[in-house]
Amino acid sequence: MRELSAAPRRPSAEGQRRGRAGSHQPAARRACPAIGQHVPDRALTSPQLDGLALLSVSTYRIGFVTAQLFFSAWLFPLGWLVLRSGFLPRVLGWLLLLDGVAVLVWFLQVLLAPAHPAISYPAWAIGFIAELGLGLWLLVRGVRPEVQAPDGRVEAGRE
Repeated sequence: MRELSAAPRRPSAEGQRRGRAGSHQPAARRACPAIGQHVPDRALTSPQLDGLALLSVSTYRIGFVTAQLFFSAWLFPLGWLVLRSGFLPRVLGWLLLLDGVAVLVWFLQVLLAPAHPAISYPAWAIGFIAELGLGLWLLVRGVRPEVQAPDGRVEAGRE
């Protein structure tokens, strides 16, 4: 979008007859097509825009890390239910409980010691093994076709 020149225009003949100046906008304003209004050209300086961008990224980062607290809180009941169910291997339950602790360690590392990411590397490995193991087990072994037993009962198929 081209900027308007700072030099004032001379009123048009039509504008002179009606007693008003030409229909130009001041140099410090431009059209904003999103809202159909005119917005100041230099509302924020370049350092202010940089600071605003950094604030947005920092806020997103803190929000993402904070969301991990809720994910960690979910891993504890999930691990406990896997342990108690008998449907899934018990080792997955223990791994999920350990993953809940690992996510808490990762949260505290990011919040309290952001310059030392190596603290949470073991947590990532535990989380990867636990969550991938659960997903693969459910994908491969979790769905068993129902078969009818000789006495007429319907039960999950055995391999």
